[in-house]
Amino acid sequence: MLKITKFSVTILTALAIIGCGASGSNTKTTSDISSYSDAEKLAYAIANQKKALNTGQSKEKKSRAFIPCADGGKISYEDIEFPADYSEYLPTEPTTMVFQNCKDGYSVTNGSIKINLDKNENGTIQYLSDFSFKDNYDEVFIKKGGRVEIYQENGWEVATINMVAVFNGITHGGENLIYKSKKLTDGRYIEYPVSGKEKIGDSVYFTVDPNYDASKTPFTSNQNDELISGLFKYLDDQDHAIELEITAKDVVTVRVDEDGDGTFSENEKSSIKL
Repeated sequence: MLKITKFSVTILTALAIIGCGASGSNTKTTSDISSYSDAEKLAYAIANQKKALNTGQSKEKKSRAFIPCADGGKISYEDIEFPADYSEYLPTEPTTMVFQNCKDGYSVTNGSIKINLDKNENGTIQYLSDFSFKDNYDEVFIKKGGRVEIYQENGWEVATINMVAVFNGITHGGENLIYKSKKLTDGRYIEYPVSGKEKIGDSVYFTVDPNYDASKTPFTSNQNDELISGLFKYLDDQDHAIELEITAKDVVTVRVDEDGDGTFSENEKSSIKL
């Protein structure tokens, strides 16, 4: 998930067994992305979705501080509104932001976003064109037509995702995909899928397991944004069970019941180091 934090704005996925440690020759690292299985790509994309979904947010915050495109390019705004008291002479979030080769330090952003959020950060975020962000570490591409609906519920941010994003070469999409997320008072961050489908590539779909309550085992990140615990369960297009579990710091163990016998044999387990 894309991780879906405070863009609350926005925007949109291993050691054969880890055992007690996070090391071993069978653990894949992010340099092996092209060799990942579909389920491993899902784990990688979910673990990195916060970066993908927050590209627009960081730019929006910079624009509000009047430091847009410091190193070239431009941002265009439409329908900017100002608060009644005009405090701090800052506008509220612009309805539409258009980035044209906008350069800030080592990043470049292109594309247009329509943000329609109220003061409580309830509303929608839409991608009016293909949107791209690239820096020295990551490359994000979000397809035109993507949409995220957000509302706040008892301290949780609930997002319904209908979009396709490509993060560092891995295509990850959501179809009526509902995620809940929250930042805790101690600085940790938790999130989990409620329902819907996640997509890897053009044709591989994973359905959030309707018989598992992921709120009991949310993915948890520490104050350094490192994943430290959590378990998600899915079903593939043949209703085979899939589990993604954080088994060490920033290590995701992937289990796929490929033969559908109801158990995970040793050759159906792998891990990736994020």
